[in-house]
Order: sequence, then structure tokens, then C-alpha cells
Amino acid sequence: MDGHSLAYRAFFALPVDNFSTKDGQHTNGIYGFLAMLINLIKAERPTHMAVAFDTSRQSFRTRVYTEYKANRSETPAEFRGQIPILQDCLAAMSIPVIVNRSGGTAASHGDRLEEELNAAFADAGLAIDLQLLDGGEIQAAVERVADRPLVVVGGGDGTLGGAAGLLGKGGATLGILPLGTRNHLARELGIPLDLPGAAKLIAERHERRIDLPRVNGEPFVNNASVGLYPSLVRRRDVAHKRHGLPKWLAAVPAAAGALANLRNDRLNLDTPEGKQAVRTPMLFVGNNRYTLEAGKIGKRETLDGGQLAVYAVAPKSPASLAAFALRTIIGRADPDFDFAAIGEMPEFTVSGPRPWIDIALDGEVKCLDLPLKFEIQPLGLTIAAPSPHRFA
Repeated sequence: MDGHSLAYRAFFALPVDNFSTKDGQHTNGIYGFLAMLINLIKAERPTHMAVAFDTSRQSFRTRVYTEYKANRSETPAEFRGQIPILQDCLAAMSIPVIVNRSGGTAASHGDRLEEELNAAFADAGLAIDLQLLDGGEIQAAVERVADRPLVVVGGGDGTLGGAAGLLGKGGATLGILPLGTRNHLARELGIPLDLPGAAKLIAERHERRIDLPRVNGEPFVNNASVGLYPSLVRRRDVAHKRHGLPKWLAAVPAAAGALANLRNDRLNLDTPEGKQAVRTPMLFVGNNRYTLEAGKIGKRETLDGGQLAVYAVAPKSPASLAAFALRTIIGRADPDFDFAAIGEMPEFTVSGPRPWIDIALDGEVKCLDLPLKFEIQPLGLTIAAPSPHRFA
């Protein structure tokens, strides 16, 4: 597209005195150009778009022919200042969309994924810079665009958690495409699970701020756990890669293996209320409190309460732990009987007998040095999502 030509046409099509900011900056050319561009995107649904602007009146043409456009009138002063602003708007309109193509839902789209993503955003009137990447490439890609006002990330909760850490630091807004297996965060935020619905929500520019926890500097958006669950995830991933099993199916033998090798870890919790030694098969830390009520397991009443919810499961045999899991699913867990420790706090530290420990962050297992320093940043992440009141 010829940027100067369209902007110039828009400038003369709209009355200059009717379009200006409170500081006196005229915007009629900007408004008209963007209106035409948005209509073009909706009508043609392009996958790529480039806008070229003149660099100056001096070019190879004027060097070859000195009379080239010599009789053209001087550019109106009201128009000159609009081009740099328009260029900034165009840069912001090309929204980076970074997708983990190996995510559960993403993989199910197969070869149609790129086409369906482009169509969803085109229908929403948004121009995007789409990158379909393997999971190990996501962090570097997000880091390269973390200074942009809006970055859209597609994948599961583990993918979103890693991106959240980078975007939270710079204050960028995270747009979510629920392309993982379970998509817990998207569900709790009321984000549509279909691509057209998610893209439309991003285009509507609804925003919500939620808390962002970290452990030893590593971010997570839902929860972190040590003990049984990281063991299960490692075994599941081995079965998934070695035998090609879907993750949900690989989790069955993984759970059996993890229970057969169950270990009750001795951990020391240093909390604002004092120190506490616990012996537990699993320590679970939530980004705000998870309910244990029947029918609401795995859900949170708030994502901006500024508290880490700590649950240390009481020491159990494999059979007792399986019974505990069943009671929890049906909403019959007993805090006094089933947990060695439970509480809410803004920060705490975990130490143990080893120098390191496996920890699952939103379902992704990492090995971190002990002690583990948990902390939460209130309202540390801005997400393109409905407000709690609108969703309610």
C-alpha cells in the first residue's frame, strides 16, 4: 500500500478542523487512513500487508529529472505531523501472535491452524504477525516483542505462564488463544475457547489485571507443586514421547508409577506466621485460593486477591492418597484430616534436605535450587479478558 498517497487522500477527504487532540495535533488523515485500512482488512482478509511511505522529496527520480514533481504544492503543515503518528499506529496494529503449535488443541487443528488463525483475526479486523513455533522457541520469541503494547500467545497454561513473566515485567498486555489441552486460565477468565471468539475478544480491547506469582523468579499463572505431581508429569512425558501416546492416555501408567514410588518429603516452610516442618507427598501452591467445594474443584473465586494459597497434603500411603483424590473430586476433602498445612500468604520459603527439587509450574516441570522463594506480585499481569463483573 502507498501510505503517503492514502493518508493524503484521507487528509483532504475529512475536515481538518474537526479532527484534533486536546493538544492541537490534527488527526483527520490518521482517522481516515485507519478507517479505510480496517475496512480493507475486513473485506479482503489478507494474510500479509505492507505499507510504504516516501522517505523525502529527494530521490533517484529527482536526480535523473530535476523537474520531477517540481510544480507540486507544498505539503500542508497540518498534514506533516500526522505521518509519524500514523506509522506508530500501523506498528501497533500488526499484533504479534506467537503460537505453540505442539499444544494439545493447536496440534488437533493440524495443517489448518495457520489458515484458521489468519481468518479469525481478519474477521476481527486485526492485522497480525503470526509465528507458529515449537514449545522451546516460545520464550525467545516473546522476549523479542515484549516491548509491544499487546502480545498474543497461543498454547496451554505452561506456555502462558512463561510468557506472562516476560510481559508482566514490561507492562504489556497478554492476549490468550486457548490452544493447550486444559486451558484452565482461559476458562477461569471467561475467554472464549474457539479461535474466532478469542480473536474477537482481543479486538474489543477488554483488559483485566491479575496477580502474578513467582518461585525463585520463575513465573506461574495457576499453580506450582512439588512431590507427586512433578513425578507424574515426568513419567507422562516419557510415555508420550517414547510410545506416542496422547498425554491424557500417557497419564494413566504415569499415575500408577508415581503412586508406586510415592515418597513423603520432609519440607520446612518459613511463612510470615513462623516456621513449620511438614511431611508431605505433595505441596501445592495456588495463585490465590482454590475452592474445595463440590462442583467447583479447580476453580478460584478471585485472581487478584494478592495471596498465595498453600496446601501441604498430609502423609499418606498410595491407597490413602488415591482415596484423598477421590474425596477432593467430589468435594469431600477434610482440611483437618487431609492436609498437614494450609494457609494463605503473600510470600514464604520452602527448604528441604536436598540442594534441588523438581517443581511443576502450570504443568511444566523444572528443577530448581532449594530453598524455594515464593512471592506474588499483586495485579502484576494485564490480560485481554472480560472484567469479572462483565463475565459474572
